Amino acid sequence: MTWPLKLSSSLLLTVLSAVYASAAPLAELNSSFRHGNTPGFKISIPAPGVPARASLDEPSSARLAEFQFITSKIEAVYSHLGSKQKNYNFSYEVLKTQYQEAVREAVSDSDYKNALRLFFKAFHDPHLTVQFSIGQKSGPDQVPGAAVVNTMTDDMILITRITRLSGDSAEIRAGLQKSLELANSAKALIVDLRGNGGGNDGLAYEYISRLVAQDIPQGTYSVRISSESIEKFGELPEDPARPGFSIWVDMSLPSRTSEAFKGPIGVLIDGGCVSSCEGTAVTFKFSGVATMYGSRTRGSSGNPVTIALPVTNGSFRVPRWIRKMPDGIPIEDHGILPDIEVGNPQNTLTIALQDIRTKIQR
Repeated sequence: MTWPLKLSSSLLLTVLSAVYASAAPLAELNSSFRHGNTPGFKISIPAPGVPARASLDEPSSARLAEFQFITSKIEAVYSHLGSKQKNYNFSYEVLKTQYQEAVREAVSDSDYKNALRLFFKAFHDPHLTVQFSIGQKSGPDQVPGAAVVNTMTDDMILITRITRLSGDSAEIRAGLQKSLELANSAKALIVDLRGNGGGNDGLAYEYISRLVAQDIPQGTYSVRISSESIEKFGELPEDPARPGFSIWVDMSLPSRTSEAFKGPIGVLIDGGCVSSCEGTAVTFKFSGVATMYGSRTRGSSGNPVTIALPVTNGSFRVPRWIRKMPDGIPIEDHGILPDIEVGNPQNTLTIALQDIRTKIQR
């Protein structure tokens, strides 16, 4: 005896392999699932004591199909795929085969998600990540700390700490505007970028353009040609020497002021400065007016696209571009080096202040 049962959209996803074999495309079916338009598929669930029909209970097939979707996007979009294999001495094909087997052997959603996390982690790229939705939060949202903090020392050195470039743009812009106003009476300026995980680098570029009176070279970028990159950058000509990649495009920051900041400028950096923070650090470094203090930045610049997972509730990000500094060195896996390296990070601000005070007294 069997019990007829109409599947809900969430349960139907676990038998995606049976659906995936049909003529309907996966993306179309998944769209129907997520919008409540579940096709009226019916299967029979055996009553207690009756052997199950294994052909209709294959979540591993759905996971494999999703993993194949992920790897197809990495192969089509990921701008650092070649350099990561070279820099970290691994074979992508071997890695893919290894984790395809791990996905096949996963006995639970938890095992599967852990396998995906480890797969993404193997690329050593903060911009190549997978995230799973965990439902509605039970507690209050965590309120981030102030994005910009301005402090003036007794000897009129302005310290502008930019903790993040993400979040409320109006808040960040207001903090940077306050820094510009305080800079009018300051003898020197220190911009502290340590630990800044990035965000909207346009806010930082606007700030820098009002401190420096000349245009600033920012390097070049090239994208992996794909529908995802065309959506963001438009259709760029292919580089004949690098099939699949666009030509290199110059980047520069036009000045928005005729009066540059008159005093010394110092910028504090470390390994916690990532992504758009590194774009900010590059712009300061090649401005011709700033001295960099601290340690090498993380070395990660990807301009990633976010792609929804077709089966699991979540998404993954894939970098689309390669960015080089004006000296031709890629940001990815290299980072921005300080002009004055500080071994102990707790001493970075102290050393920067000492050096800047010496410059003021000259």
